[in-house]
Amino acid sequence: MLVENYYISRVRQTRQPLINNIQSQLPQDAVLPIKFKRYNLSISGWDSEDNDVPMIVIPNPKVLRAQETITEVSRAELLSDRSASTVLMYEVLSRMDVPEDERPVIIEKIFLVLESANTMLPICVDIKRVTCRLQYMRDRSDRMIPRVTNESMDTYEVRPIPAAKSFIKDLERVSLDDSEDVKESCVICMECFEGGVQAVRLPCSHIFHENCSVQWLMTSHLCPLCRYPMPCEEDLLGH
Repeated sequence: MLVENYYISRVRQTRQPLINNIQSQLPQDAVLPIKFKRYNLSISGWDSEDNDVPMIVIPNPKVLRAQETITEVSRAELLSDRSASTVLMYEVLSRMDVPEDERPVIIEKIFLVLESANTMLPICVDIKRVTCRLQYMRDRSDRMIPRVTNESMDTYEVRPIPAAKSFIKDLERVSLDDSEDVKESCVICMECFEGGVQAVRLPCSHIFHENCSVQWLMTSHLCPLCRYPMPCEEDLLGH
């Protein structure tokens, strides 16, 4: 069994179009609640040595593990004293057991949303710890899957190979305004696509949120659904 662990974070301001259109400038002392939530999410997969047999992927429901809200600091204070704000958010993420190396990226995303905020609506910070378990097996019969799931097996950590930076930069961006894909959900973050959202279509035709797919490919060059391999740096160097 192969096991991969990684984190995905998404920072956004709650959307309410009517308010966004009416209120174009926030008061200087506006307080925007920053709501932090950390989830655990596991994805199980079964793959076969036969390339003609599709991989089975089963995402499990995400489980809320921790949540906390910053409510007493104004937007102006957060942006004017970034050092103090960074310490404040760093402590929140620490209490929520977010790894230290993940915190700077999340905090930078929060500042970007704070700078562009134009309503009094809350800012949501969703953090997911994703565990992917992949089992290779020869027998793909119905009776095999429960047996493999219940077996006690030794696992080992693997170091995934990221996709090439040039490939990530040139990903196909698509708009889901009038697409049937709006009804689907992104298997990486397990959240539904919203109308008008910017998404990415991989060469295997699977679609994910733009931020989700970029973060995934910076960790692994394999499609999270079908394991289709994307170009990595070694491929481009001809090794």
